[in-house]
Amino acid sequence: LRQLGYVVVVFSDPHLALAELRAKPGQIDAIITDLTMPGLTGLELLWEMQSFAPEIPGVLITGNVNAVPASQITELQRIAIVEKPFSGDELSIALRKVLDTHRPTLRA
Repeated sequence: LRQLGYVVVVFSDPHLALAELRAKPGQIDAIITDLTMPGLTGLELLWEMQSFAPEIPGVLITGNVNAVPASQITELQRIAIVEKPFSGDELSIALRKVLDTHRPTLRA
């Protein structure tokens, strides 16, 4: 992602990622998270994030797409799912898709 020009910030703790999102509203363009993490699942992270920043899109990575409840995904906005194993191209396409979906139009 860095090679594609994205600025990447990495967190090993989902609670710290949420704190950063809250502390820097409008400065985070997207979040990429794994479904399985200690302390908070990626799905829980996305739900929490969208409760205070619904404009931020996300990419959820999982080793088992069937483990992601479809009912919960359909209620989330601007979320893509990428199944492991995946290529860098697949991840960058999913990220670009959620970034471009429902992007506000700039007015002159």
